[in-house]
Amino acid sequence: TGNKVGIGTSNPLAKLHLYGAAPPGIILECPENAQSMNIDYYNNVGAVQSRIGYDEGAAQFSIQPNQSTAATHTYFKYDGKVGIGLSTPQAKLQVDGDASISGSLSLDGDSDSGFTQGLIIKRHGSSHYGYLNMVGGALNLNNTQSVTKIMSNGSTTMTVKNANVGIGTTDPGELLEVDGNIRLGDGDHRNIIGPTNASLGIYSNPNDANEGVKFSTD
Repeated sequence: TGNKVGIGTSNPLAKLHLYGAAPPGIILECPENAQSMNIDYYNNVGAVQSRIGYDEGAAQFSIQPNQSTAATHTYFKYDGKVGIGLSTPQAKLQVDGDASISGSLSLDGDSDSGFTQGLIIKRHGSSHYGYLNMVGGALNLNNTQSVTKIMSNGSTTMTVKNANVGIGTTDPGELLEVDGNIRLGDGDHRNIIGPTNASLGIYSNPNDANEGVKFSTD
């Protein structure tokens, strides 16, 4: 009809219109092994703009909105892995570039079997990585290196280094090292408990007979 072709219909609505009671299909078949077959979309200057591709040799199907820019390509591998911006994904989903999620990100893995599952943060091109996961009901922050930092506005507020914790210092030499003041909160007194219940009591009431600092070995 005019410049339109209809298969199964006498009133085609597009250049090619397939119609049938059962879902119509298109079969592309190549008798040779390890070949590529593409459906290309050309722009107004006669060049390939976009492509839907099948590559038997690379064992993948791809959608390429901008055929000349690999960063726009999405690859679906035979083994179920998906790569966005790269053709060799190493996980179920791998993105080469920035990603944004509007909503919640839920991770549900068998983390009780070890510390290597969960949210993994890895430095590109390096074997250094850290991960956040749940093990036995506990939330764990783990780092394959010896230093873990908590930062605020670009400045380090807490450092864990070789099992030592530093607040106000990035190189703690004891289990807890604080470079700055410590506030114990309001109340008549607060105690710092040591071994065998030895304590250091700090009293705040100037009218109390036990005002000031008190040492106890009880």
